[in-house]
Amino acid sequence: MNELINVTLNENQEFNSFEELFLWAAREKQKCNYNSQQIKRLRTFIKDKYLNKFQGTIYLIDFLDLEFIHALECENSRENREKDMQSYICQNFETLFPNFEFVKSEFVIKSGRIDILAEEKSSKRPVIIELKTDNKNPTIQLLAYSKEFINPILIGVTEKKLANSKMDDDITYYVMKNKKMEEVIK
Repeated sequence: MNELINVTLNENQEFNSFEELFLWAAREKQKCNYNSQQIKRLRTFIKDKYLNKFQGTIYLIDFLDLEFIHALECENSRENREKDMQSYICQNFETLFPNFEFVKSEFVIKSGRIDILAEEKSSKRPVIIELKTDNKNPTIQLLAYSKEFINPILIGVTEKKLANSKMDDDITYYVMKNKKMEEVIK
């Protein structure tokens, strides 16, 4: 982002009014696309160079602080954590599931969208992998998805261990913490 700012604003260019600074900052913020680190760099740049130049700059900095907090919330949202889990598992599929072959992520079927579809190498049985953050339960989704396949292998991956009473005997469960997966023994 610093390079982007330096390209957009050369050292000799100065803003003649707060309005010019604000419009430029708004365009730069759009380029950040809710990336908290890029918003933080933009905020720091404006604070360091323009805090004492225009009366409204402190309000622009406050606005960027709110945008930074919102970006952090988005980055840490359940949906993003689930996407990160999915991305990591897909990229490391062979290592994590050596007996299965990756087929597709976000596989659409009548009853929904399977996070990861694979197949068992030896038997060619379909493998349905459902990911959930925290201790959200993948059981109901897996059982619903299984009705559209013949004898599928069902796998639920969560961030926290589920209570035994919430697990189904026909599903293999894993807990994923810090990019490490551990099978849950029921």
